[in-house]
This record gives sequence, C-alpha cells and structure tokens, in this order.
Amino acid sequence: MRPICSRVALHASFCFLLLCLSCGTLHAQRPSDTITPVRVGDQVEVQWFRTWYPATVQSYSAGIVTVEYDRGGRMTTGEFKLEDTRFPNGEGAWMVWKDSSGKFSVEARYISRTETEVKIRKADGSELTIPIDKLASDLRKQVLKVPVTGNENMIDGANPVRVGDQIEIQYFSKWYPGVVKRVLPGQVEVAYDYGTLKKEGTFPLAEIRFPNGEGRWRLWTDASEKFKVVARYISRTQDKVTIRKEDGSDVTILIALLSPNLRSLLAKTPITGEENKLDGANPVRVGDQIQVKYWFQWYDAVVTKVLPGEVEAQFKRHNRDLTERIKLTDIRFPNGEGRWREWSDASGSFTVIARFISRDETHVTIRKEDGTDSRVEIAKLNPTLRRLLAETPIITPRPRNFDFQSPRQEFEVSARAPDLEQLVISASATTQPVFGTGGTGFAISKSDSVSAAIPVGGEDQWVAVGAFSKNSSRSGGETRLYWASPKTKAVVEGPVFLDDERIVDYSAEQSRLLSVQVGGYWSQPIRFCTYRVGVGETTARAEASWEIPESKGSFGRRSQYMAKLIGGSRLLLGNDASVSLYDFATREIVYSISGVYENRFYLHPSGEFFAVMDNSGGVGVFEIDGGRQLAYRGGGRTYGSGVGFSQDGRHLLTVSGSEISIWDLFDGGQPQTLRQGGLAVGPGTPITLLSGGWISAGSQIYSTGLKLVVWNYVGKGVSIADRQMLGRQMLVAATTNVSGQAHALVGTATVPHQDAIELMKKVDPNSLVMLKPGLGVRIEASGDSRIAQGLRRAAAAQGFREDPSSEVILSGSAGPGKPEKRTYQLTSFGRIGGSQTEEHTVTPWIQKVEIRYRDQYAWGTQYGGVPSFVSFKEGGSLGAELQKSAQSSYDMFNDLKLPEELLYPRYQHGLGTTEITLNGFVDKAN
Repeated sequence: MRPICSRVALHASFCFLLLCLSCGTLHAQRPSDTITPVRVGDQVEVQWFRTWYPATVQSYSAGIVTVEYDRGGRMTTGEFKLEDTRFPNGEGAWMVWKDSSGKFSVEARYISRTETEVKIRKADGSELTIPIDKLASDLRKQVLKVPVTGNENMIDGANPVRVGDQIEIQYFSKWYPGVVKRVLPGQVEVAYDYGTLKKEGTFPLAEIRFPNGEGRWRLWTDASEKFKVVARYISRTQDKVTIRKEDGSDVTILIALLSPNLRSLLAKTPITGEENKLDGANPVRVGDQIQVKYWFQWYDAVVTKVLPGEVEAQFKRHNRDLTERIKLTDIRFPNGEGRWREWSDASGSFTVIARFISRDETHVTIRKEDGTDSRVEIAKLNPTLRRLLAETPIITPRPRNFDFQSPRQEFEVSARAPDLEQLVISASATTQPVFGTGGTGFAISKSDSVSAAIPVGGEDQWVAVGAFSKNSSRSGGETRLYWASPKTKAVVEGPVFLDDERIVDYSAEQSRLLSVQVGGYWSQPIRFCTYRVGVGETTARAEASWEIPESKGSFGRRSQYMAKLIGGSRLLLGNDASVSLYDFATREIVYSISGVYENRFYLHPSGEFFAVMDNSGGVGVFEIDGGRQLAYRGGGRTYGSGVGFSQDGRHLLTVSGSEISIWDLFDGGQPQTLRQGGLAVGPGTPITLLSGGWISAGSQIYSTGLKLVVWNYVGKGVSIADRQMLGRQMLVAATTNVSGQAHALVGTATVPHQDAIELMKKVDPNSLVMLKPGLGVRIEASGDSRIAQGLRRAAAAQGFREDPSSEVILSGSAGPGKPEKRTYQLTSFGRIGGSQTEEHTVTPWIQKVEIRYRDQYAWGTQYGGVPSFVSFKEGGSLGAELQKSAQSSYDMFNDLKLPEELLYPRYQHGLGTTEITLNGFVDKAN
C-alpha cells in the first residue's frame, strides 16, 4: 500500500533538511561519492496523513522507501516517497563526509551541531565530533546553514512555540484547538480536538496559531535594549501592550518605551477588540441573524461569539444543531443585506453605525443599532458611499416562507387503470406563443451564463431569459431576468435576484416568476420562490417561498425537480418521486401522485392532462384538475426511454429501447410503431411530434417517413442552455464568450431547415440499413464452442443468415480480462466506514459480443468485471467472493438478444449535423 502523500513535507522543509533528504541536495561531490540516503534496518519516521510514525527501513529504490511502521499499535508495511521519510530528532541521511585535505572520508549521518563542531554517526554506530572549520568547503557551507541544535525554529530571539502551549492548528482550512506535544525543526506535534474526536498530527509552524489573536514567543526589548524578556503578545490598547512571560505572569508596557522594530510591529496590530474593524465598525456582532457557508452550502445562523477574522455561529444542518467557527469571508447577511459599517453624509457632520438593507434608484434603507430602519437619499451621502451604492444592484428580496396545506388527496401510479389503447380525449392544444425566424444577442457579465429561456410571445415575441453568475455562492454575483425579443432585437434588463437563485419558469397569464434557491457544491435545490412581475417590467415583488423536502433515505441530499406554472394560479411540481398540484389562490396542495420515475411529468399542450413514467417503465396519463388516472401502459422499457406529445395535442409518443410508438388520443386503438432508428433519449429529453412527419427529441430530428434520425442541431462556439420547439420553430438560448466578454444569444429558426430536407429527399432508406432480417452476417468466434453456438442461435432468432463473405461481422469472445487491483473497506450492518481494509488483485472473466461493419464498430454488449461492492455473510471471505468474478462462464451466450435492425455506423447518429454558430447554421453531411 502506498499512503497518500501529504503537503506537510513541503511546508516543513527547513534548512536542516539539506542534510536529511535526497542525496542530490545534500552535497556537490563527484557522482562516485553518491550513496543511498537510507539503509535497510535504519530507524526512521514516515509521514501519513500529517502524522509521523516510527518505522524500520526494509528497502530503498529510486526515491521510494519501503518500511514496516507502527501505526497506532498495528504494524503495517508500506511504500513512502523519500520526502515523506525522515530520521528522528532532526538527524540527517547517509552521505560521505570529508575533511578539507581530502585524506579523511567516511560514510555517516548528521546527528547535531554546536557553534563550532558537528557530530556524525558512522555505519558501525560510533559517533564522531569534527570541528566545522576542518570540513571540506562544500560541507562546511552546508553545515553552517543548519541552525545550532535546539535553535532550529528560533525567530526574533526565541522559539515561537513550546511544549504545553495551548494553540490552534489549521486542518482543511479550519482551525481546531490543540496542545503542543513536541517541537521539531519547522513543525510541531499536536494533540488536537477534531470535532468530538481526539487526534494527533504534525503541522508546519505556518499552520499553527495562538487563539484570540495572541502572538508567539519572541524577545521583547525597550528602546535602550537594557530591558529584555522572552514573552508572548496578549493584547493592546491605544498606547499600551500586554505580554505574557515564561512564568505565566502578564506585564503591561507603554508602547512608546519599546524598541523601534516592536513599535512598528504593534502599529500594524489592531487594538484588541477591533481586529475585524472595517469601514469604521466591526462588520458582524453577537446576536446577528446571518447565513454561514458550511461545506459549500449556506445555512441560516446566529452569531454567538466574535473572534479575530471569524465568528462562532449556531445553525441547524440536516436536523442537527451545530456550533462552528466560520471565517468572516464565509458569512453573509440574508436577502443581500450588508454588514455593519459607518454611514456619513457628504459634510461629515452626520455619522451613524448601521447595516445596508436595500436600495432603489434614489434612496437607501439602513438599519441602525437600535433596530430601527432609516431611508436616506443616496445623493446626500459621502462620495465613498455613493460609489459603493452605484455598484450595488437593486436586488429583489427573497420572499417569506409560505405554508401550503397538506395534499387534499394522495394517489399513486396504478397499473390497474385502463390500457392506453382505450384512452380517448377531446381536448386539443391551446394557443401557443407564435414566433418567426430571428435572433438577438446582448452582453452580460463576463462570469454569467444563460440558464433558462421561457417563451412569452405577444406582438413583440418576448422571451424571458434567466442568467446567473458561474461564481455564484462562492465569490458573489447575482441572478438576473432579461426580456429579449428575437423579432425586434430589443432587450430589457429585468429584476435582479440573489446569487443562489435560478430562474425556472414564468407565466404571463399569472404574472408570476418561479425560481429555486440552490446550495452545496453541486448546487442542489433547497427552496422554491415566486415573484409577481409583468412582461417587460424591471422590478419584481416577492410573493412566497417554501422549502423542498429532503428525499426519503437521502442522507441529507435533495432530489432534482421539475416545475411548470399552469393556468391562472397553479403549479405542477415533480419532486421526491411524486407529482403534486399546488394552488397559490387557496394555499393548498390539491393532490399528490407517488411512484413517479425521476420526478418527471410530460404536459399535454391543452394544459388539461399530463403523463408520467413509473419505475417499471410503465406510462400513466392523468387529468391535471383532479389528479384522476385515465390510462396506463405496462413497462418493459430499457433505461433511456422517453415520453412526449404532438404539438396539436392529438398524439402521445413513447420511446423504448427498440421502437417508437405513436398513440392516437382522439380515436384510440393500437399505436403506430416505428423503428427506433438511432433516436437517443432519456426521461429528461423533450420529445414532440411536429407537423410534416418530424419528431423533435432534444437536439435530434427524426423522420417518420425514413424511420430514423436524420439530423442533429448542436452548438459550435456557443454553450447551449435551452432549446425547445414552438411549432416548427426551434427556440435556442445560449452563452458565448469572445475576448473575455460574455453574451447571451436567443434565436428561433425553422427545423429541419430546407437544405437538410432537400438532402433527405435524395436518400433511399434501405441504403442506410446495414443489417435486417434476411441479410447475411459473418460469424467469428474462437475458443469454446458455446460461443459460436450462442451467436448462431441469436442470429437465427432475428432472421439473419450466416454468410462467410459478408462485411457485417458478428463476433463473440470469453476469457480473462486485464488484472485489476482494488482496495476494499470492510463495513457491517449499522456501521458506515471502518478502519479495516483489504487489497485484492483479480483477473475478471469477460464475455463480449460485437457487431462490426468492416473495421467500424456498430453495436456491442459485454458482461463481467471486478465488482466495486461485494456483500457476504459473516464468516465469509472477501477474496472468495471476488474470485467468483474470475470463474469461467458462457451464460451470456445462452440467451443472447441481438437488435433486429442496424444502420451503418456512419448513419447511426443521423444523415448530418447542423452547427448552431454565431453566424447561423453550418451544415455537415455524414
């Protein structure tokens, strides 16, 4: 096992390491003088996860030391880089020592030094003391750079830290209380509290500090240098400093009496209690209601203590009450409010300590220390404040929490509903926004990215465009709504929201905007927010917010969601394996339907029905108003299936692994089926049947006439954020960055476009099919006869005939794969994690089938491999379980299924691709 290397060794490289690391840095002697720095049997120390463990060298080669080491009472063998290996007590590695005459030469290790002499230990264990001035010149120079033994850490006349000192250590960017156990050159060994755990580790001096802003040990002198004392800085006032001496007593001294270098140092040290002061005030106070960033997510918190550069705050995380120390850079006031600072008018006669609450075009609202708010005219403030407010966007405050009543009715997707063949509805599509061909682009902040485009329509053909800062929740930025018209090229900057919000949907009928607050490293959804805003308006009014519940059994993770504003006051929401209908007018959840796969629903163009998939692959159709299930079609799909409606509302489309089914919702009956034809979809792929015999599925266009994917629309030089179909118009929203300036692009174009259609007319569909029933295949199999038998059986089942001269090759194989080395951590029921690990090397048995056209891959499947997770009963053996994956088997060939039809590899992703660029469409035929 090779332990993970720590960066401690890099920080701990002190001048003494010139004598105890690699030979290349030890001396400048001839290559013939070079010897290995460690030897078999040497008693050394090795570093693993910041802690040094005693070890015995077993071998050394090419900078890697193999040792047996004692890790907490358990002997372990491991490989370590040379820089993670050291001799104890600052001693050095093996090297050749010579005197200045060149007559004396010995292999030895550095042990210690005084002002004039150096002590070395020879291979026989005896020690030798040599005057430093008698050494060879290169050795003498190196030894003189090494501090006198015991003084390796001395700075400003003293060792900065001592055994027994109560200090704090920095570990993964956080500070933990600890006690110094041992002082080493350039680093210290510390026993520290890591949460509720007691741990020990070695830390560089740069990663330790004294608490409460106190200082390290140093020499303190007065201006005359008659008064000298080793002490630590404790605190200071305007004119006095308090220091703590070695006997534990405190002394207070006038700063004016100290030496010039100390006066200069203290002038840069804030007066105690004012370490955090900025803009005339401490930015945060005990009792403040703030938000803290903890593990990349923001939590509501209360300040319980203010410390230099950080605060102690209480907050709740995953239903646990926590008290943590948080850096000032990782706190903020909610709703875009500001920290405490000094506010003054232009004359300087009026000054008050207050916090920024909000602003509009002419006034700013601040909250004073007594809790009252004042609205101040921005023009009357001092120039610094006016400039600051000019750079502060007018942010829409997040709405208060809104309580919805529990679901009035609860349903689940039922397989007992009538079959989809029996479904007949009369509703047709409602009037959709009409768009012509056109586009517009506009500059956005260089760190911003388009995230959503919602067609609004109207005479100007407006599109609501959401953009957010890619640095959101880490280094500022905000989310903004734009109103863009591809028809008129007009762009209106709409309201601005907090940086951790993402725009989800907009309804012109409701004059309502829906957003979601996100958090965590992966920007997971936390709560929904709604705002009232009319088309083209520049400000929004906060309405409601409600928290998204954590997914069941998710260990603090929240599921993804799907949301759509419908009708005059409703929201259809997919979350936590269910779909629910929310009503803002009555503040209730009308119903909730459970058993929904991936929280997805597929809305009928009439707004009266929707479809869902369940975990078995079945498709259910429901009424929106009451949640009544109208029909169900059983599963059998493979993962990657999709559902959609035609834009006229007449047809429902379902896509399985091998075919497309088109259901007539007006007349009912059996569906029309089409071959899958290379269509690649998933539950989240928007699918719709267009006029003219086209199916749009994400970036793909499928021809119902040719029964295959004919075209793809992809971005080139742009990052596409959203694409959707409005009739035959594809609405595309994207971000591009040219010369450091980001632009949002919004445009609509007819698809498939005429050039692509003309190319398709020339295509004979049969010429694209490489393999279908009746065509010949060449079967290639080596090894066990069961492979060839399985291939022939599968080919015959699909109507293929065997032809040794065919360019279509069906091949199969079974045998050992490449050896894989894996480390497993052993766990048991009710316990997560554990210290016991096992490492195994397994050569898995791999069964594989491929179909190729000449030398081009067309299709394939494979079975076998080394599992990443293994379960076995107590008393069982991990090794025995893993060896099962190495056992020979031919089971895959007993029930092998081949695709009924295959296109030539060249056409499996369409006849061509259109790149959506800054300059329009660029076609590329396959």
